[in-house]
Amino acid sequence: MVDPAGDVKVIDPEFTVFASPGLDAGSLLSGFVLAHLYRRLAHPTSTSLLEAIDRIWGSYASSLSSAGLSVPEIRRVEEDTVGFCLIEVLRTSLGFAGARDPAKRILAAGASPQAEADLERYQLTAVHLFATCVRKRRESGGGIAHLVSELRAADLHNLPFMVGDGAAAVSAMPPTPSATEAMATEAVATEAVTTEAKKGL
Repeated sequence: MVDPAGDVKVIDPEFTVFASPGLDAGSLLSGFVLAHLYRRLAHPTSTSLLEAIDRIWGSYASSLSSAGLSVPEIRRVEEDTVGFCLIEVLRTSLGFAGARDPAKRILAAGASPQAEADLERYQLTAVHLFATCVRKRRESGGGIAHLVSELRAADLHNLPFMVGDGAAAVSAMPPTPSATEAMATEAVATEAVTTEAKKGL
């Protein structure tokens, strides 16, 4: 941070990143998305966090407009917000965010077949969100509204690519990639969205 006298103080590493405003907005909203998915495991009809996502984005977009940004500029920030949000959702849900690894909560009572199935549902839903919403974020009908719509429709207990429940749960998807493959995929995805964000600067 820089004070009026010109003194600079670095508070945290992320404060040194020069990127689209969508980085900050996306990082904030990722916590709401992850919390929504986690809550849906126990309460399949829970939607209160989706209202929070809508309100936060609506308020932020209004502030950007008041600050003089044009509609196309705000749309670009929205596209970046969805991209950064879902990269963080993917990184966290797959266990690459250290203490925030969802496995530590979902498997806290022990690695029972039901808990393992719940973790897989959580992770597969995050991957699905990333695949659908990041692709569509620059299209008509994409953006925050599409993300919220996908979250509202997500049924973690009835995924089309899962068969069975609890001990009998069997994934119809290909085997889970190794940690190395997953990190490589994450790195490519992060680089792609960062490159797109830089184009808008």
